[in-house]
Amino acid sequence: FTGSSEYMKNHFKNFANFTKKYLKTNSKIIEIGSNDGTFLKNFLDAENKILGIEPSKSVADVAIKNNIPTLNDFFNTSNVKTLNEFVGNTDLICASNVICHVPDLNNLIESVDLLLSKEGTFIFEEPYLGSMFEKISYDQIYDEHIFMFSASSVSKIFQRYNFHLIDSIPQVTHGGSMRYVLKRKKNESGKDLKKIFDYEKNKKLNKLDSCIDFKKNCEISKEKIVEKIKFFKEN
Repeated sequence: FTGSSEYMKNHFKNFANFTKKYLKTNSKIIEIGSNDGTFLKNFLDAENKILGIEPSKSVADVAIKNNIPTLNDFFNTSNVKTLNEFVGNTDLICASNVICHVPDLNNLIESVDLLLSKEGTFIFEEPYLGSMFEKISYDQIYDEHIFMFSASSVSKIFQRYNFHLIDSIPQVTHGGSMRYVLKRKKNESGKDLKKIFDYEKNKKLNKLDSCIDFKKNCEISKEKIVEKIKFFKEN
């Protein structure tokens, strides 16, 4: 129930404003994992055709009650291929804090590929691998996250389906996240994306070494926590 948080309502309002540069008049917009429709609500006043795809019935019902068109089902090829109005015609597909929860990433990208128009844009936000390593926030892993993405990994994965990462924008949400912007055509990437790729290279985020360092840091963190608990107990 995203709408229960004023902070997140404001975040998604800003996110919606960010996406508008990728829209045209009468755009078709889909959100994957649309919850109670908080993000899509920002497009209700415009002349857009919107659709939320949300597998959880309780929140999908709230979205529908608030006049947000919502398909109460999972986002996969078998479910989206029946959306005749959107197949090959969708201008914008968005997702927030859901792509890293989906086990079948290949099918998810195939679904995006099926829906998105030739000039369409896919934008998603997820907790960022670089932030997790930096803050040793291993709680990101056991909080249902099957994947933790870096800009390098997103770029490589989506290139297999001829999608290109054209922008990557850091976010403060969820302990440090990243917003990824992808298109079919390889546009001129900005300086900010180059900076992020350079940062990831320096931090070896594209190498196994960084994972081994993270493992060691997790073990040190555990020892410190145990020491602190012992201290509190003794005092």
